[in-house]
Amino acid sequence: MPTPLNKLTDFVGLTKTRQGDAALVAKPAFVPEGDRTILFEWNTVTRPQIAVLSAPKLNRSFVVIGGFIALLLILMHEFLLIAAIGSIVFLWYALSASPVEQVNHKITNHGVEYAGQFYGWNELSKYFFTKTGSMDSLCIDTVDRLPGRLFFMINPADKETIKEIVGKYLIYLEEEPRTFADRWYEKAVGKISFNKE
Repeated sequence: MPTPLNKLTDFVGLTKTRQGDAALVAKPAFVPEGDRTILFEWNTVTRPQIAVLSAPKLNRSFVVIGGFIALLLILMHEFLLIAAIGSIVFLWYALSASPVEQVNHKITNHGVEYAGQFYGWNELSKYFFTKTGSMDSLCIDTVDRLPGRLFFMINPADKETIKEIVGKYLIYLEEEPRTFADRWYEKAVGKISFNKE
């Protein structure tokens, strides 16, 4: 008999709360006072535009490296791996070629509205600012594991205003919390350089 999906997600830790999260579950419901008032509102893009590789030298480098790896994988009869890598490359190209959308975000006295989806202050835990590509972003962690983190692209001039407003309701972190996987990824990417020195 196959394992039900909820047992699998509980095992992985996506839906079942950990013992340490009992305080989060037992947290009383947020009761907003008064009518919903918009404290700050702005229009922005959903994500930074991922530029398709436009440098010819970089494109040639990727084609040569990719061709060499593909040849090795063909000689090793790893066709499934070639298909998986090809799918990832296609997905990256499709995402980079698709235009970004304009969305409206709001910060209210009851919570935040993320592109039309409302999150109350009791559903959010902490926030920090980071740079995503060439844009500044406000990151707000959610209490629930999914979505986990909301990314709001912001104008750098509005950063202090947003910090003052959101700071009344959430805990501010000076820097982005890093996991072991984050540190490992940054270390690996830091060793790769396509710039001529």
